[in-house]
Amino acid sequence: MRNIAYWGRLPLRRLPLQRLLPDPARLAGQDPSPAELQPLCDSIRAAGLLEPLVVRKTPAGWRIVAGVRRWQAAGLLGIARLPCLVIRTTDAGAALLAFAHNFRRTAPDFWEVAETTDRLVRRYALAPEDVARSLGIAPSVLAEKRALTGLTGWQRDRARAAGLAEGHVRALLAAPPDKRDDVLLQVIAGRLTPAQTLALACPAPPAAEKAAPCRKSLLGDLRPCLNSLDRTLHTICGAGVPATARVEETEAALLYTVVLPKPHSREPAVAVGENLKLFV
Repeated sequence: MRNIAYWGRLPLRRLPLQRLLPDPARLAGQDPSPAELQPLCDSIRAAGLLEPLVVRKTPAGWRIVAGVRRWQAAGLLGIARLPCLVIRTTDAGAALLAFAHNFRRTAPDFWEVAETTDRLVRRYALAPEDVARSLGIAPSVLAEKRALTGLTGWQRDRARAAGLAEGHVRALLAAPPDKRDDVLLQVIAGRLTPAQTLALACPAPPAAEKAAPCRKSLLGDLRPCLNSLDRTLHTICGAGVPATARVEETEAALLYTVVLPKPHSREPAVAVGENLKLFV
C-alpha cells in the first residue's frame, strides 16, 4: 500500500456515481446485501463520505479500484457525485491494491486470504514477495496461506461448511493426498482439535526395533538423537509435507532415512539426499 504522502499527491475529482463501476480486475468476493450495507449507510448519512474512492480511467470508462462498498452505499442513499482519487495503474496493480485495501480494512478470513493471494500470483504473474509486501506480511506467512489451497474443491467446501480452523487445514495437508478425504471426514465426525487432526494425518513414525541381543545396540545411547529427529520429522509433516522415515541399524551406524514425495507428482515417493548417519 502507498503511504499518505503518495495519496495526498493524487488528483481528487468529484465524479457522477452513475459513471462509476467496479473494476473488473478486482478479485472481488460476493457483493454485500443492502442489510449488510446499512451500518455504512448510517455512517455516511450522519458524517458524510469521509474517505474518497480510488478509481482509474480505462477505455471502458471510470472503474473503482477501492471503495466499492462506499459506492454501493452512496447509491442506496441517492448521492449523485462522489469524491475520487484518480490513479494510473495496470490490471495487476488494480487487483493487488484492491485486495490490499480490503485486507487492511476488513481482516478477511484465512480462506479468502489464501484463495485470493493465490489467484493474484497465478493470474497476474505477480511475485509472491510483492504481494506479501503490499499486504504488510512476511513472505513466509504468505507462503503458508497459499499452501492452504492445496486441498481439493470438495475438501475446501466440506472444511468450510464444518467451520474448521486454519490449524485444522494445515494439519490436514500433512496427510498423503489420497488419504485426506478420509482424514477430513474423521475430523468432522469426531470434532477433533488441530493437534488431534495432525496426529491422525501424520502419525509419529514407529519406534525402531531393538537390535539382536548378540551385539550391543546403538539405540540406547542414541535415543535422544532419534527423538530429536522424530520431532523434526513431525514438524515437517505439520507444514504440509507428508514425509516418512525409516531407521536401520548396522554394525557401525544407525541409518535414519527421510523420504519426501515429489511436489505435484503421482510417482512413488523417493529418498531425497543421502542417509543421515550417526556414527559411534
